[in-house]
Amino acid sequence: MPYNLQIVKPSDFVRLDAKGQTDVEETRRILKSVAKACVDRGIDRALLDARDVPPSLTLSDLYSLAVSFREMGFYQDHRLAILHRYTATERAEFFAMCASERGWNVRAFDNYEEAIEWFNEPSTESIPPPQVVRFQRP
Repeated sequence: MPYNLQIVKPSDFVRLDAKGQTDVEETRRILKSVAKACVDRGIDRALLDARDVPPSLTLSDLYSLAVSFREMGFYQDHRLAILHRYTATERAEFFAMCASERGWNVRAFDNYEEAIEWFNEPSTESIPPPQVVRFQRP
């Protein structure tokens, strides 16, 4: 089954402030623009390479970033793989859990090949049907 894949590297979305700390709001803004570009291009698979993301992000920061993708209109059959270092499993799993709770198909991987295999698996989710609103005259 063919699919479109976008690989997003930390240099594509992580922004630092003047003190060298992660600028969460700017990073969030950039992530939202990356997600919107994926939607606009019909890309339904994204691999977020978080192996070199600075460890200064708090759990609150990770939550904020996780919900950014969902805000851009991704559906349940879109997939986001978070590629992380073995030592960052808990943080990547937290990010995936936050996005999953919002109805998005996200998983964390410490192995690139496993993430690609997951992309190749058939999707069991489907795009939710559009809601039809009917107006009745009084």
